[in-house]
Amino acid sequence: MKCLQTVHKLHPFHDEINESILLGYARMGDRQSMIRHYERFTRLLKEELGIEPMETTVRLYQRLCSGSAKDISMA
Repeated sequence: MKCLQTVHKLHPFHDEINESILLGYARMGDRQSMIRHYERFTRLLKEELGIEPMETTVRLYQRLCSGSAKDISMA
């Protein structure tokens, strides 16, 4: 997670990095951090760029909220 968080600081708008962070939190069982990260990411995109996250990011977040991260790959 530390490596991902370092890369995230350099590229905060990159959906795939944020997806990896969400998945990492979910796999660690840290649901609160996952939710907080997603909310910060979507707010940042909206405030800074006026856009929403990519559909793949939204779908991943929804799947993580409703199920187990162990069954989800980043393919």
